[in-house]
Amino acid sequence: SPFAQPGKKQPKRGTKGIAATEMESKGEFGASVDEMRGQLLSLTRYQAGCRFLQRQLDGSDPVRATEIVGYVLEECGSQLQSVVMDNCGQYLLPKLVEHASVEQRSFLVHRLCPYIFRVAVDPCGSHGLQRILPYLNDQQAAELGRCMAPTLVDLAKDSKGNYLLQAFLKSFGPGPRIQFIVDILVENIIALSNHKVGCTVITRCLERSNPQQMSQFLNAIERHSFQLVVDQYGNYVVQHILLNCGPEYTVRIIHSLHGKIGFLCQQKFGSNVVEKCLESSDPQ
Repeated sequence: SPFAQPGKKQPKRGTKGIAATEMESKGEFGASVDEMRGQLLSLTRYQAGCRFLQRQLDGSDPVRATEIVGYVLEECGSQLQSVVMDNCGQYLLPKLVEHASVEQRSFLVHRLCPYIFRVAVDPCGSHGLQRILPYLNDQQAAELGRCMAPTLVDLAKDSKGNYLLQAFLKSFGPGPRIQFIVDILVENIIALSNHKVGCTVITRCLERSNPQQMSQFLNAIERHSFQLVVDQYGNYVVQHILLNCGPEYTVRIIHSLHGKIGFLCQQKFGSNVVEKCLESSDPQ
């Protein structure tokens, strides 16, 4: 590292190096980003360094800010995944994306895509990824989606990765940009609905779906309603439909449980669903 000194142990990621501490004590990191070129990757490892870069971006006009983004990408492009998983770097990445040009944003997404699962399940990485989503255009979102798709089920079950999916749904749904998520969730409706984290992703996707996507979900849930209703987590997915998706869907759920109501009334989780059926259905 450019901050390392001979004979001294280099500081851990997320802590201040000697040069960083000295510069911060003077109230600045040099006069400009230009003077720090060649050391930008090292700056991303320290709180003071990240704050310096963020201030430089926010305090510059759009042309100059894009130029600074280019400097950072030139030095840090091959290490973006480690930058965003860093305690300090997670805050820098969204700022870079905010000030980047369309081409630079595409470059950022392309660089992060091979590491998307690893980054998404990391506490810092998940936070950083969520914050860049509002700045992505359709093409960039589609590329990110293609990279997420192979591990989407595992992301939906992960305590950190699920937040990336929820943020993606919030930023790009309802509509065709979330169709790949809908298709995979529907295909794995039992495994995810009956999972303590996955069930939350299912309900969030229901909230962000258009009528056609909602119909996809209901067809799958209707086919497997009994398996979901008797599960400690799956029953919440069915209750969500009963309470939020309208009378047409309520009728279809009730019909799918025909002949099993007596058993469900005596079952711990099923009885809650029967109660919601009665509350949300037409008395006739």
